[in-house]
Amino acid sequence: SRCHFSMLSSLRVALILLVVVLNTVVHVVPLLTVALLKALLPVAGLRRVFNGVLTGLAESWIAVNTFLLDRFSGARVHVSGDMDLKVDGHYLVLANHQSWIDPVIIAVGCRAHEIRFVGKKELTKNKALAWLVRKLHMITVDRHNTDMQAMRLCNQVLKEGKVLGIF
Repeated sequence: SRCHFSMLSSLRVALILLVVVLNTVVHVVPLLTVALLKALLPVAGLRRVFNGVLTGLAESWIAVNTFLLDRFSGARVHVSGDMDLKVDGHYLVLANHQSWIDPVIIAVGCRAHEIRFVGKKELTKNKALAWLVRKLHMITVDRHNTDMQAMRLCNQVLKEGKVLGIF
């Protein structure tokens, strides 16, 4: 029945979120410990050694969450086109936007590139989302007015040889 399907779907989402939270806790504790040790080290050369460990922990967290997304979300990532993209090339990624997960899926599909996404300025009304928008270097745009500042920032991203993502 429809109610039974909805309850199973809700349960599946709750379990996935629980596993993502557990994965985050498992990775955050060593990540913060290594970051603290790095910050306390007096020699810059020794601090650089910790960069690889921090990157490895972050990549491990991403890999587990990517597996969860692939296995349990029902979303499938299929990247088509010229797969011989240069890592140092600048590109414009255009995509149809259907849900909040779209930027994550595109970022997973284009792992070799940091994508500077354009997003609506309304995302910055929530403090947690505003923090995330800043950390992701998202370009916010006022969808209700001509936003020349956002246009200039998009142009700058491409001039700097980076990747711009637009929905």
